[in-house]
Amino acid sequence: MQLLVEIKDIREELGILKRVINDQLGPLSDFITELRRRTRIPFGEIDINNKVDLSIRIDVIENHLHRIDNMIELSDQTNISVSIQDRSREEKANIFSSTT
Repeated sequence: MQLLVEIKDIREELGILKRVINDQLGPLSDFITELRRRTRIPFGEIDINNKVDLSIRIDVIENHLHRIDNMIELSDQTNISVSIQDRSREEKANIFSSTT
């Protein structure tokens, strides 16, 4: 039973992490746009004099979100598997106690 609680906690933490990252994508995109406008440096280039790197890539962040989605799916599958095992143990225990 403790394992189910731990899985649920992990699932909730992954959900929180996903929401935080999603919430920050908009401001990050706005920041990049504004930085590009103010510095007039094309995306992905570096101004050596000012040491401004505009190579921030949204696709990397989106990849992290995809990985979080995979972890959420795995935690859901693990939760189901553990629940089935727990029910099976309980049924075996009930059968054993009824035969004794």
